[in-house]
Amino acid sequence: MSKKTAEVETPAEVETTKAPAAPQVTLTIQDLTTMSQIIKVCSTRAGAFQADELEVVGALYNKLQAFLQAAGAINPGEQHKQADDANDAETESTEA
Repeated sequence: MSKKTAEVETPAEVETTKAPAAPQVTLTIQDLTTMSQIIKVCSTRAGAFQADELEVVGALYNKLQAFLQAAGAINPGEQHKQADDANDAETESTEA
């Protein structure tokens, strides 16, 4: 009988393949501010959110506002002015 020998590759011999790098995804303070404005505008339109969704939407909006204020991106009084400006622009575009 003859003995069979098996060759085992050592880690240095194993070819490593790297997965392609995922694209860098960024979320900026401006993105969060825009999200906050979208929520504010949509919550003032009839039918944009269903009644059972308003609690979740409101909680998210409040979290966004607190974060943006803590980050210094908005002042407490500024959030209402931005939403009012967005509402005025929407009203003007639907009246035209």
